[in-house]
Amino acid sequence: MERSQVASSVAGFTASLGSIILFPLEMIKVRLIVSDTFNSTLKEKYRNPIHALKSLYSSEGALSLYRGWHISLCSSFAWTVYFYFYESAKKRYSLEFKQKHPEIYRFSVAAEAAVISRIITNPLWVIKTRVMLQNRTSHWYGDTVEAIKKIYKLDGVRGYFSGLMPGLILCSNGAFQLYFYELLKEVMDGYDNNGKIAIAGGASKFLSTIALYPMQSVMVKLQQEQYGKFASTNSKEIHGKVQDEKLFTGFRNCIIKTWNSEGHKGFYRGLSVQLIRILPTNALFFVIYEKTYRTIMEL
Repeated sequence: MERSQVASSVAGFTASLGSIILFPLEMIKVRLIVSDTFNSTLKEKYRNPIHALKSLYSSEGALSLYRGWHISLCSSFAWTVYFYFYESAKKRYSLEFKQKHPEIYRFSVAAEAAVISRIITNPLWVIKTRVMLQNRTSHWYGDTVEAIKKIYKLDGVRGYFSGLMPGLILCSNGAFQLYFYELLKEVMDGYDNNGKIAIAGGASKFLSTIALYPMQSVMVKLQQEQYGKFASTNSKEIHGKVQDEKLFTGFRNCIIKTWNSEGHKGFYRGLSVQLIRILPTNALFFVIYEKTYRTIMEL
């Protein structure tokens, strides 16, 4: 049965609000990712998640763990966009194609919706990352409007699309998860069906997260402030073309620099926090989504 695009969009938005509950884990993950050899002079270097939590709490206060949560409210728009285009894409495929090629159909619909929503909402992810990395001494980043102005002054419109390439690659997360899911079901053939599905579903999410986490790291590294010279500069003080050297000039440069400096470990900072965060976040999301959708359709 085809779902209503509007109802699905509203349900997606409502469900995504639940991610705010676990926002501190997102904050710690982002701080750990940029806590590398390139940024040690700009931001404090954290040894592990516990050290990051203690440091943030002692130096910036408990509220610092929720810095940028208001942008997460706006970022919830991403799920609204995703489910709108997801339901729209489903209607373009014929019933015959859906029945003959169910896996291709599901993947194509999900991929199309993911790519479109990523491109449309990428500016929100960039702004959120910048705000999350501010601290009490960064006066120029006191509010979101200032962040938006500074991004434009430093890099123009393209600055709002920083990290888009790894973001688009992350759209394949669903395909990776499905691959691991089917593989694990085959490996566990003979086990209790309900238990097998539960284990395969949870484990596939973990494996797909681990497989694509390097892209998560690269995306955050590219979305952060790239000019050390202007780290504490107000947007009003920036005039003309910026000549300062960037931390990373692009997607490929970020991968090469990170590998040469820290090896594979440089791509997995904050992974443990992400793994702890994804299961409750995803479980909560889909529970709220389904309940909200049913409520809307019953009105």
